Parts: sequence; C-alpha cells; structure tokens
Amino acid sequence: MLIGIIANDIKASYEIVEVLKELNVPFVLLESNEFMPSNVCAIISSKRLNIKNLVLYEGNAKRTALKAISICKGREEFEEVIVGIDPGVRVGIVVLADGDLLEARIISNHNLEETLHNILIDYPSKSFIFKIGKGEISKEALFAICNDNRVRIEFVKEDKLPIPPKYRIKRLKKDLKSALIIALSKSFR
Repeated sequence: MLIGIIANDIKASYEIVEVLKELNVPFVLLESNEFMPSNVCAIISSKRLNIKNLVLYEGNAKRTALKAISICKGREEFEEVIVGIDPGVRVGIVVLADGDLLEARIISNHNLEETLHNILIDYPSKSFIFKIGKGEISKEALFAICNDNRVRIEFVKEDKLPIPPKYRIKRLKKDLKSALIIALSKSFR
C-alpha cells in the first residue's frame, strides 16, 4: 500500500504526512502534473482533480488518511472496525480496521468518551465492534458509542492468548498488549 499526497496545501500536506507516519502507512509526495506511479493506490489532495482514487482533504487529516487506506483496500469504507479497550486509570486502545492494526495508544480515563466518539467519526465503516476487557468503564464512554446503530459492544475475558505474528510489535506497552488481546478475543455472555 502506497498513498500519494499532492502537496497543493502545505499545512494540510504536513498534517496528512504526520497522520500517515503515526499509522505507519507508506506515502509519497507528488506534484499534480507529475506522472502517477502505478504502485500508488490512492491520492490525497486538497483540490479536486481528475485522478482515479482521489480522496479530497476537507479539513480532517486523520479522516482523510483513513478514507485513503480504505480505498487502497478496494472499497469506500472498511468492512469492520474492531476497537479493543483495556479499561483502567490508563486506558489501552487498539483499532483494527479490516484486520489491520492501525492504532494503538494509551489515554487517560477522562479522555475515553471523546476518543471513542472520534473513532466513530474518523473511521469510514458500517460496522464497529467495541470489545471491552475487565475493568470499569464510565457510563459516559458507553453512551458515546451505544446510541450508534453501527456499533456492537462485547465484553471479553483477557485470556493470556498468544498474539499472532501479524500483530507482534516490539516493546508494546502492557496496556496496549492487553487491548490487542482483547480486540482479538471472543466475547463471553
């Protein structure tokens, strides 16, 4: 996967580059009149251009980058987004979009509601599964997601499952490793 960025707006291009670096997605900067390399699967621009697989930047770099990633997978949106949540004072969150680990971060508990709300806004998908591990999660955070008809909430046990090679990351912090195991676990009822 290689995403092209046409740098017709320097500030927007910088923001998009930072998001793609954070998501660990390869990219190339291009000129609008430049020949488009065949290995570029989506092009991001802040201007409308007559280019196949164009994603128009409309003010939100993360949302734009995620849209480009879904186009690189051959669709307008992700089939399924799984969010693993390891509750606690420090909350581990991982996001798997169509099986690819796109985000892994630790946030404070008081930012959880806003973070979950933003995931629903930023990821283009018709289906979200929020898998929550053992621990307390605020009512506000649950309300942020439970009123969305695209969302299914599952509570899972944090069994000490082996992490598949595809998801092994060196020096992954404990909270993030737990959130990843939660995202990959089956629900219990």
